[in-house]
Amino acid sequence: MYGTALAQTIDGARPADTAPPFEVTQGLITDVIFDTAPFQWNWQNRIGANADNPQTKTVYVSVINNTASGVGASTVSLTYLPLEI
Repeated sequence: MYGTALAQTIDGARPADTAPPFEVTQGLITDVIFDTAPFQWNWQNRIGANADNPQTKTVYVSVINNTASGVGASTVSLTYLPLEI
């Protein structure tokens, strides 16, 4: 997940099995690779932000499905819960 489309585009050249350098990668919110079942991940109590100017509710997500042909499409579900002050 990325904070901007530019960050997503720049990171697109990185091989999926290579860890991103978090300390120098701008705009990267999280990087998850599923290599063993169950292929689900609950991400809670974390904060990520859209860095567009002006800021929006858009989140940029890249999904790569490297399975053999004939396997169904990947499904990604995101739930947005705004912070209450």
